Amino acid sequence: LLLKQQPHTTAATEMDRASRAILHESGLSPEYFEAAYAALYIHLLGLVQLEHIRHTDTPNDKAFAYGLRLIVAGLRNEIAEGPS
Repeated sequence: LLLKQQPHTTAATEMDRASRAILHESGLSPEYFEAAYAALYIHLLGLVQLEHIRHTDTPNDKAFAYGLRLIVAGLRNEIAEGPS
């Protein structure tokens, strides 16, 4: 919702760039890249939206770290099992 209201903000562009850079630096193979990018970006957008709804400027680092660990664990599992 927040991104739909202001889709081309500098922050959104930077978040997109940072998400892609993190995944490129991870060495993730191209076959997993787009799905991993979508999961990471959705996680980041969800946290931004949640903080916006809560009217707080203090990021919830615990929630971010927990969600990121879940995403990473899921990616590792997918990679170990191979593409379906």
